[in-house]
Amino acid sequence: MKASNFVSTGSILSVIFLSILSVISFQVISYDTGPPAGYSNAPGDLNCTSCHNDYPLQTSGPTWGNITLTSSASNFSSFVHGTTYTFTLSFSDTASTEFGFQLCVLPSGASSSSSSIGTLTATNSDVQIVTGSSRSYVEHTYSGTSAPSSSRSWTFAWTAPSSLSYTGGAVFYVVVNSTNSDGRSTGDSIYAKTFSGTVLPVHLISFNCERSANNVQLNWSTASEVNSDHFNIERSVDAKKWDIINTIKASGNSNSKMNYEYDDLTAVNSDCYYRLKQVDIDGKSQYSDIIIARNDQKNNQVIVYPLPVENKLTISKNLLQSTGWDITVYDLKGTRVISRNEDDLNSVDIDVSSLKNGIYILQIITEGKTEYRKISIEN
Repeated sequence: MKASNFVSTGSILSVIFLSILSVISFQVISYDTGPPAGYSNAPGDLNCTSCHNDYPLQTSGPTWGNITLTSSASNFSSFVHGTTYTFTLSFSDTASTEFGFQLCVLPSGASSSSSSIGTLTATNSDVQIVTGSSRSYVEHTYSGTSAPSSSRSWTFAWTAPSSLSYTGGAVFYVVVNSTNSDGRSTGDSIYAKTFSGTVLPVHLISFNCERSANNVQLNWSTASEVNSDHFNIERSVDAKKWDIINTIKASGNSNSKMNYEYDDLTAVNSDCYYRLKQVDIDGKSQYSDIIIARNDQKNNQVIVYPLPVENKLTISKNLLQSTGWDITVYDLKGTRVISRNEDDLNSVDIDVSSLKNGIYILQIITEGKTEYRKISIEN
């Protein structure tokens, strides 16, 4: 055998060996231990179809719709400066039992050079933080890929920007890899989805009311305000139709606690619902939770509205305070159709859009007390 042939054969073996190592290494990086930074499909980022390219990136459809992102905020669309929230990303696909993901948070209208906002934190061994350039990402680890029941949830924390100078949108860019479990990059489906919220310019820390014989006194406090112009005080007798009863000038900009009050001398002799509409200098606005002044002065009761229910049911306490909830909806046959558990929330929104019209029984457990309400759903 000629030397040149021997060298050629050795080279081929080396190439094969290196190729095997490359495939193994690629499998570990791209799937088992999570991708490198920059695969969230955010502006300027790639997505996993650059490697898992048997199918195009999917941004719609039934399986794509199974990607959900929930947070410990009372309203996902509203976040407070410097506050840390727990998030749960969930996904299901009956065609797979192994999933992966990567998520990044950018400001609204982000460009390819925009930096991440807020701080992502890994809270368990199923997720990890990776960084690249001026962005940080949360993604799966090896232990966070298995989904034997074809569904998977990952939890992590995100702290909203602490600087009061930042107000505006927060967009969560998510890419999910639904694999065929063969340990390779072929035959996998990649989904991309976004979820949007807002970092609030005003941090409302309390809003409550007290009814007396002649009036209802409203009190609210803010921990901070940025470019806040005024508060509209709105009142309703059914939590559906609202009227502005007065406008209170806001402090504008403040890093300290600000207290406000208003006496409603025209409250009707029945239960009254109240909410605040906080309006910024630039015209942007946000609503507070709804509170109720009951005619019987039982102001700390659980509030359920609107009734009848259309698509979304809200359950809250009159006082703006954190509490735990165990909520179950039963049909008239006694079958449980919705179950929800939440901790440290002053109100809970329940999506009932999937239920048929009719009468249901609502069971509410909070602060160790159980009560039942009959509700009518008219979607």
